[in-house]
Amino acid sequence: MKKTLYFCIFVLVAACALSFLPSCEEMSIYDGVIRLHVLANSDSEEDQALKLYVRDSILSTVGEIVEGAETKSEAEAAISSSLDAIRASASNAVREYSADSPVSVTLSEEKYPRRSYGAVILPSGTYTSLRVMIGEAEGANWWCVLFPDICTSPAVKNERETKDEFIEAGFTPSQYRLITDTNETRYVIKLRIVEIFESLFGR
Repeated sequence: MKKTLYFCIFVLVAACALSFLPSCEEMSIYDGVIRLHVLANSDSEEDQALKLYVRDSILSTVGEIVEGAETKSEAEAAISSSLDAIRASASNAVREYSADSPVSVTLSEEKYPRRSYGAVILPSGTYTSLRVMIGEAEGANWWCVLFPDICTSPAVKNERETKDEFIEAGFTPSQYRLITDTNETRYVIKLRIVEIFESLFGR
């Protein structure tokens, strides 16, 4: 009798948990985004100011490179073929700032924590990332989203502009709700479950 009771309880708990799990469509959020990560040389006031100066240069350069890209794959291909130009832009910004820190630029997969960008909250996970590393790259860093384009200088776009960017980039309404309807418990739990699965099993 107890075994039957325990089994029924297990089935109910499992059913409730599964109702909160993200669908394949929602999991594809990871595959539709390109992040920007600018790593400062150190936490000194000068190095942090340099980081923001380089950031602005990168945003301007990459904005032109990905202009017209309609999908993440198109934007990624454009960035990948322009890494030398992006590196040159960052290096020029360093020189303009009268600094001499070396700069390296990569486009790779990178683990991100849960982050908020205006109306959007992206779950932790592994995303395609343009990494701009200044000097020792040991200072406080700056994150944003290059594609869909919600990065601006110096902040992020408003909610209406952000939604337009994500929809135009191919995100479905349910995907957009997942990362913006933060007041709905269902979606918050979904995000947490994704993060737990990521931490336990990787992607």
